[in-house]
Amino acid sequence: MTELERKALLGDREAQRQCTDQGIVLRCPFCGGQATVKTQKQDYGISGTIVKCRWCLASVYCLDERAYITENGIRNVPVENHRYIAIHRWNTRPATPVGRCGECKHLDNTGSKPVCWHTGLPLKSKNDFCSYFEPKGHKQNEDDD
Repeated sequence: MTELERKALLGDREAQRQCTDQGIVLRCPFCGGQATVKTQKQDYGISGTIVKCRWCLASVYCLDERAYITENGIRNVPVENHRYIAIHRWNTRPATPVGRCGECKHLDNTGSKPVCWHTGLPLKSKNDFCSYFEPKGHKQNEDDD
């Protein structure tokens, strides 16, 4: 694994973009398996690209939405367009959690069980980590309201 791939897997958006630009397909975000890229061309009616994990079969599909029908059949945009978009969608992942739910401003302790205000879901433990962490006392920008 290269340093660029490691950064991308940790949620670095710039590294994810660079991987996509270079055609690097990251490992599966769910199981860590190797992913494959398959493009279906217009011979089958409409083109699109699918990125799929070989192990758990998680997938992302990008249809060629700009295809149109002509007298001579279906006309597609260049395959590179939907291939790039499919790889971009596959490679984009959130940053790793940075804080515990018990220390987060989104924690709602008013009910019988603690709930994450951001997701609306009850917490299993205040020691869990989440991707929406913001420390208590953190002030929102006025634009965020």
